[in-house]
Amino acid sequence: MAKLHQLGLERIGIALDACNEELFLKIKGKEVRGPYSWKNHWATLTEALDVFGKGKVTTHLIVGLGETEQELIQAMYEILQKQILPGIFLFTPIKDTPMEHYPRTSIRAFRHVQLTRQLLLANLAHFKRFQYDSDGQLKQIQNLSPQELQQIVEAESAFKTAGCPDCNRPYYTSRPGEEQDGYPRSLTETEKSMIFEELRDLIDS
Repeated sequence: MAKLHQLGLERIGIALDACNEELFLKIKGKEVRGPYSWKNHWATLTEALDVFGKGKVTTHLIVGLGETEQELIQAMYEILQKQILPGIFLFTPIKDTPMEHYPRTSIRAFRHVQLTRQLLLANLAHFKRFQYDSDGQLKQIQNLSPQELQQIVEAESAFKTAGCPDCNRPYYTSRPGEEQDGYPRSLTETEKSMIFEELRDLIDS
């Protein structure tokens, strides 16, 4: 990494994919005979921070691997505390892979994660606003008004493809003909209205 940095590489991404060690072992670790370990991934992320500096390191989290929304939001919070940027992507089953038939998380659940990520990027103190049900799913954001939600939707950035800065890969985890989870372009008014309705349940009434 030091050599790459000396050659001019500005930032680096090291994907955790899973939001906790238990899922990591099942998805890409020893439980599936993968070459990766949670400990080594975090050691490498820490080394990357030393080489590239805070704000120049990215990791990825895949939404829908069996975690609760609370677990994933907690992971994003801890990652951002270290000034690592968490990109988020919706799990997409791929034919002829071990998870081909694994159920896909709803777009509404992914919107929850997109919204909380945006709030955390703006200010980590927003973490205290998130309220969960007994299953660990987000049920409300304290003091979230229709006006605040509308402002976030109109700003669009929360719902753009969320990888490294300027990531704009269309259909990275979406399928043609379906509602896109992350948009590589500006949103239409119809799409904004649809997203607002998907997140209306989080308004503090």
